[in-house]
Amino acid sequence: MTKQLSSFAGKFFLSILVIAFLASTVAAQAADVKLDLQLIWGTNDADSPNPQHKRIEQKFPFKWKNYFEVNRQQVSVAPKAMKAVIMSPHCSVNVSNLADGRIEVKLLGKGKKVRTEIHPLASGMLVIGGDATNDTSWFVVVKEVKP
Repeated sequence: MTKQLSSFAGKFFLSILVIAFLASTVAAQAADVKLDLQLIWGTNDADSPNPQHKRIEQKFPFKWKNYFEVNRQQVSVAPKAMKAVIMSPHCSVNVSNLADGRIEVKLLGKGKKVRTEIHPLASGMLVIGGDATNDTSWFVVVKEVKP
């Protein structure tokens, strides 16, 4: 009888540990996601025509020589919610927290959908962009902000 009781207590304790682990995993996934969004313009021109754009010294693996930050915002997105972020008069981003460790990012240019990406947060940053005129580029870099 003591052996059965000991076996039952061990299984009960193991079950409690598994339930606690699963509950903590679900709670961690169901938290708000804090993101840093950065709209960048790439060009071969030495300067931006807009003096408010900030030159970025970081090099990107793209063909343009110079990059400028047009706008940068930090947002917090609740689980199963979507946040619309206006990055410029021509660019906006809709970010959805899928509450499973992934986000969905919809990039809009001039009000029209350019691209949609589903991105696992654990894989680092997401770069999503669209076509531009005059041999230039624009793209949004999305990074999770860790506490």
